[in-house]
Amino acid sequence: GMVVGYQADIDFDSDWITGHLYEQDGRGSLAKAPEGLVEMLPTEEWIDYEIVAAGDRIQLFMNGIPTVDIEDPEGAKSGHFAFQIHSGAGCKVRWKDIRILPLEKWESSQALFDGSDLEAGWYPVGDEKWTVQDDAIRGQTQTGKYGWLVGDREYSDFILTFRYRWKSGNSGVQFRSWLVGGEEMHGYQADIDPAIPRMTGSLYDEHERGTLEKGGEFIDPDYELGRWHHYEISAIGNDIRLYHDGALSVHFKETVAERIRKGIIALQVHSAPLDSPVDIEWKDIQLINLEPPSPWE
Repeated sequence: GMVVGYQADIDFDSDWITGHLYEQDGRGSLAKAPEGLVEMLPTEEWIDYEIVAAGDRIQLFMNGIPTVDIEDPEGAKSGHFAFQIHSGAGCKVRWKDIRILPLEKWESSQALFDGSDLEAGWYPVGDEKWTVQDDAIRGQTQTGKYGWLVGDREYSDFILTFRYRWKSGNSGVQFRSWLVGGEEMHGYQADIDPAIPRMTGSLYDEHERGTLEKGGEFIDPDYELGRWHHYEISAIGNDIRLYHDGALSVHFKETVAERIRKGIIALQVHSAPLDSPVDIEWKDIQLINLEPPSPWE
């Protein structure tokens, strides 16, 4: 038989096909990905690919980078999913962690940072340095102590996605967390520190149980050169999953009932010597709130 319909393209031997939107056996090329996309993506590593189809609107994302965003009233509004191996020269590709999120959940996604203002939704704990540069939050140690940039709302069940660019030091993102004495952070942390083997992508319990599960071995010779990486935190009931650049790094089942709770989200810069400070950036911070609405609302 013949397959007709939208195709989210993959071809790293081409400068323009990966991240491109094509209509198979139809109108052909519909939207090209941005120039230089292939150079921004790792090779021979797992890559996160997101496809959003909402009415006439089609969006594609690779490792959190928007590649296509079009309105297409002529296109199909329903159909099958299929994976393709193209004709011609040999091709080898693998897929994993294939998930479908109901559209109403995707549409409830909210930006936790607008790219310009830390006053809206965030407050610092500690004396470390937090600034906004080029639509990103930059965290730096300046006294050698811990620092936190804390969100002003609490969440229980959610999917949190963001991109980060690591320069130096130990960092992470707190979730389902709480402050003791106004400054001591407790709770889950999605770890970031490429300088330490298997630290990035690990699940840590700050000021509680320590390391809960180590992450995968991320091998990337360009890691320290400042590439943006994609991170996803999924916390639904007792099920916690961390994904780094599309690859599942942690799948943890919480057995302590009281830890399945609402909590804050916070960005961390770890304590560090003054001559080797922490320096890290975050951007495109999005949250899908999966908590059922209160019957009193």
